[in-house]
Amino acid sequence: MKLPRNEISSPEFWTDERCFITECLNSNKVEEFSLAIARVKPSVTTQLHCLRNTQEIYIIRKGTGLVLWEKKEVEFPLVIVLSSQLIRLKELPI
Repeated sequence: MKLPRNEISSPEFWTDERCFITECLNSNKVEEFSLAIARVKPSVTTQLHCLRNTQEIYIIRKGTGLVLWEKKEVEFPLVIVLSSQLIRLKELPI
């Protein structure tokens, strides 16, 4: 399946979640997966959020941070993430 260029990448933009996003893949033809580059300024806490029916994958390119899960089913709700790590989030049962 070949996707139009405007569904494969976007220019970086600011979000209400207090970070900059560059969408690498965001298409209704691949609804279960979204790939984006997020850039967070130092000392900024982003807005808590989650996507429904979509897997999120975070690649930490530079710096460190904390990931907080609010679901009780998660064994370790607060995780320290380091540069070069990959974090895969999938929707948990409600």
